[in-house]
Amino acid sequence: MQRTLLASCLLLIVILPVAACGGGSSDTAGKALSYTATPGNDNEYVAAYCKAQAQFQDAMGNALKDPAKLADASQFDKLYEQPFERYVNALEAAHPPSDLVQYHESLVRTLGGIVESMQKSKKIDALVSEASRIPQPPKAAAARLQAVAANNADCQRSQFSFTGGQG
Repeated sequence: MQRTLLASCLLLIVILPVAACGGGSSDTAGKALSYTATPGNDNEYVAAYCKAQAQFQDAMGNALKDPAKLADASQFDKLYEQPFERYVNALEAAHPPSDLVQYHESLVRTLGGIVESMQKSKKIDALVSEASRIPQPPKAAAARLQAVAANNADCQRSQFSFTGGQG
């Protein structure tokens, strides 16, 4: 029951209010910790971010479908760590607008640190306990990105919002 509750918290913490999981390689987490963003533009950033968000939401939704797997510690990598790690990798590939480079680097580094904690502990608690560290984008930029996201199919499908809550 506790693992199911924590999994649900994971889904809500990362998918709904984000300003923004084989053996999960610590190489990815280490890479994220030293990550430097390449600037891009609003449209490309929203497209990459929302695609990552939709894929992550799908992976976590699939993980939560089978309660028997949720209780099986040997399934942790596959159910939680790998999808979260793929999410961080996808965000690393996104090119934020120049005014959001610092925010995006902080986001990727924070999420990479959470992946690293999950890899070490093999517990989803790492995300729940560190969720408050996930940075939020500056309000004006979030509103600007949300205007672009309103017309993005992946943002709509995942109900992702840059301004928090549902899109």
